[in-house]
Amino acid sequence: MGMFKQKQRLIIFLSTLLIAGFLLTSLASYFISVASLRDHVVNNELPLTSDNIYTEIQRDLLKPIFISSLMASDTFLRDWVISGEQDQTQVTRYLKEMKEKYNAFTAFFVSEKSRNYYHADGLLKQVKPAEQRDAWYFRVSKLDSDYEINVDIDMAHNDAMTVFVNYRVYDYDGKFIGVTGVGLAVDAVKNLITHYQETYNRDIIFIDKAGAIRLNSTVTKDKETFQEELERAVGSGALFREITAADVRSFEYKLAGQTALLNTRYIKEFDWYLLVVQGEVEGADNLFNTLMINLAACALITLVVLSITNYTISSYQKDIERMATTDKLTGLYNRQALDILFKQLVLDQRRNPTGMSVLLFDVDHFKRVNDQHGHLAGDAVLEQIARLTTSRLRETDIICRWGGEEFLVLLKDCDITVARNMAEELRLSVLNNPADYMQEKINITISVGVAEYRSEDARDQLIARVDKALFKAKRGGRNQVAIES
Repeated sequence: MGMFKQKQRLIIFLSTLLIAGFLLTSLASYFISVASLRDHVVNNELPLTSDNIYTEIQRDLLKPIFISSLMASDTFLRDWVISGEQDQTQVTRYLKEMKEKYNAFTAFFVSEKSRNYYHADGLLKQVKPAEQRDAWYFRVSKLDSDYEINVDIDMAHNDAMTVFVNYRVYDYDGKFIGVTGVGLAVDAVKNLITHYQETYNRDIIFIDKAGAIRLNSTVTKDKETFQEELERAVGSGALFREITAADVRSFEYKLAGQTALLNTRYIKEFDWYLLVVQGEVEGADNLFNTLMINLAACALITLVVLSITNYTISSYQKDIERMATTDKLTGLYNRQALDILFKQLVLDQRRNPTGMSVLLFDVDHFKRVNDQHGHLAGDAVLEQIARLTTSRLRETDIICRWGGEEFLVLLKDCDITVARNMAEELRLSVLNNPADYMQEKINITISVGVAEYRSEDARDQLIARVDKALFKAKRGGRNQVAIES
């Protein structure tokens, strides 16, 4: 029982050690890989994507800027203004041609002298300093630079949100005479954003300085929930403070139950912030699948190792038990094993008294055999006696090497008469079968003592009586059977 508990404790210890080791290494490898992947995305991929998008935005805006520059330096437009803006149809036709030729959403000119707002369909209105809608013009009129890009509503097209390129116009003496330019529909810009999103497979979002989401194109799983969470996070100010903390930065933020990786950049042309968002790290699913495969492999290896360990321990345990209970020379039970078996037989006899007898015998003049033929010959004699005895006993009988050249046999369901007959058969078998050693026959005899178990017998009492019977057989001249009642 003690050995079984030790084995159980060893298996539990090995299981805990293997499982803990595999879990720690697998999980550590997984989390380190995910962290490394996120770090690479945050510090390399997202900034690169943001740079590329910013570059493409500038490139896409170059065309309308170039068109506006052409219009601002066009001699027809300047001459028409300098001559007093006589024929409005001329400038209207000019603006319409520019709009159609360059596929713009709108084309316009505002005169500094008359404050008239002309566009492709004619005179729209006069701009006034008191009008909030006209603030853009008076801002541009005071610009240090030649142009600005502004996102505003277009009164000529039902207040459609439009990206305007506002370009200052000068006369030949360098005097400011008005503002011209073209407008791009925000829908066209949205198409550009969608193109960026499809190209880079990341969420592209624009937020103005008031914290409102102006444009977005998302590919994140559960798109509506993500957008709602994004608007809530920006509106609460928590995410907006992170975005506006620097003109360019990268960071992580929890959105819609997942860790979003963000890169933000201030776009001065729009006065907006560009957000490039990756909701899930590409490759994280593969890493998780790899983790699951590793854990499954670890579990299998653990089971194999534990099975091998259990088998090895069980084999060693059986070997140890066999060595502890078996005589190495003869293969018979030893004295320690007999103590255990005798206790069990006594318990059986007390429950069901069917009779039990004991034989104790030894080799006559065994010392002479050793002296004349050597100890190896003595070992051959003992092996021969073990074989002869085992071959003549029943399966229920138990034989052990009691010590030296002595053997003890427990005969279950056997009274004294039957036991004496079995002892006599055994004596004759030994007498008639000399032992073989080095092609030499060694004649041997045995003396046998027989005693019957009594219900009041303890082990020592029974052994003492059968030993007394053996002594009687020896004293009677050896090579005989003696009974002790």
